[in-house]
Amino acid sequence: MPGDLRGKNNRDGAKCNSMLNIRAELARQLGVTRLTMQDAAERAEKNLTKLRCRIIAACSPYQVAGPTYSLEKKRRNDSTT
Repeated sequence: MPGDLRGKNNRDGAKCNSMLNIRAELARQLGVTRLTMQDAAERAEKNLTKLRCRIIAACSPYQVAGPTYSLEKKRRNDSTT
């Protein structure tokens, strides 16, 4: 394999490892396995709506509201996770 491709793969691998570490830490915080986190992110056919809502609340400035699952900006003093 040419050296430039090997270098690119190494950079991508470092990014990938960092993302895996972030997902693993979030899984620990939410009390689920890394596999469940992966399923919530990548398998729409699985009914993991509650976990997806918890992930959004933990990782973004938004919260999921109402029966239609609309996104709303969190209030500054809202610490829901």
